[in-house]
Amino acid sequence: MVCLILLWKKKSRLDKPKHINCHANGESQGICNSHFYLVEMQELLDDTISEEQHIYMKRNRMLIRAMLMQLGIALLATMLAIYDIVTIVGAGPVGSIMGLIVFWFAYQLDFSRRKKIGLSAPIFSALCFSLIYFLAWSKVEAYIPIITLMAFYTIGLSIVIRIEIKRDSKKNFEWDEEILHVP
Repeated sequence: MVCLILLWKKKSRLDKPKHINCHANGESQGICNSHFYLVEMQELLDDTISEEQHIYMKRNRMLIRAMLMQLGIALLATMLAIYDIVTIVGAGPVGSIMGLIVFWFAYQLDFSRRKKIGLSAPIFSALCFSLIYFLAWSKVEAYIPIITLMAFYTIGLSIVIRIEIKRDSKKNFEWDEEILHVP
């Protein structure tokens, strides 16, 4: 006689019902059902991640989105400045506010390395403003140095964000290996 056992699994798995022949091994129906149920429950527990890891991944995704928005604003500001240098008057404060938002998220969510990414935008805006103000540059004089600085900042920011995403995916991969490891 064949036991038909249906167990609900994670939403990501859509398995067909399992069939096992209980009497082939000389086991009674009750022993067979309980053994199979325990094996299936252990598989489910092995596949789950802890609540702490889930919260970390959720917060991390939110912070990465904010950092990518900061990068998008920096890229847009650079392109607008190439077209007309006067646009940095508006793009600088917008980028600084986005950077402060990233800093606030990183501070609240306890991502210490990423606080520096958020603070880079207001510091960079202050640097550009200081250069223009203290060196008394006109629009023509400021064009090449400021565009060059903005391009290097945007490239550097994209590299740092890519490193952070790579580092994070490596950490998630370590968790996956931890979950899949069977002692």
